[in-house]
Amino acid sequence: MYGLFVQHRRVKSTARALNEAGHRTRSGGLWAGSTIDRLLKDPTAKGVRRANYTKSTGDKKQWVPKPESEWVLSEVEAVVSEEILDQCNLVLTERRKKLAKRPGRKPVHLFAGLVTCQCGNKMYVPSNTPKYVCQKCRNKIPAQDLEAVFYEELRGFFHSPEDISELLADATREIGNREQILRRLEQE
Repeated sequence: MYGLFVQHRRVKSTARALNEAGHRTRSGGLWAGSTIDRLLKDPTAKGVRRANYTKSTGDKKQWVPKPESEWVLSEVEAVVSEEILDQCNLVLTERRKKLAKRPGRKPVHLFAGLVTCQCGNKMYVPSNTPKYVCQKCRNKIPAQDLEAVFYEELRGFFHSPEDISELLADATREIGNREQILRRLEQE
């Protein structure tokens, strides 16, 4: 397993190589990067089998580790040396640290992840379409239309002193209301 990992340098590539070679998981399914990652973290390969070490957080939710005092450890035949498995985990840990430091891609579209559909889900612009799309109900809004409406509203806002004055007056009233609520709460 380690040679395969080193050869392909990534757990996803390793999973792909296992699938292409016709290998399947114990349940007969295809290999996934997360499966390879989990196997490399598991101490069974180096001769220590853990049992009773995780618990479910609820219905179909993730599993979390139990305190080590509750674990049941037993010796099994090692498949790989402890040094090799530790080296694999060190490489994976370093790679995760580097990936965590990289900033995410900047959105190309102005409202990506900010536009909310009428069903309540956020809308994004997939790479194969120039429209904001709701992933749940598949509603679509052309990106050009939405951005043009926003631009016109913004332009109208900056060209209208009355709108600015009205907005400031609303904000002043809201601050006054909240100050009254704060005073009442302090008195109580």
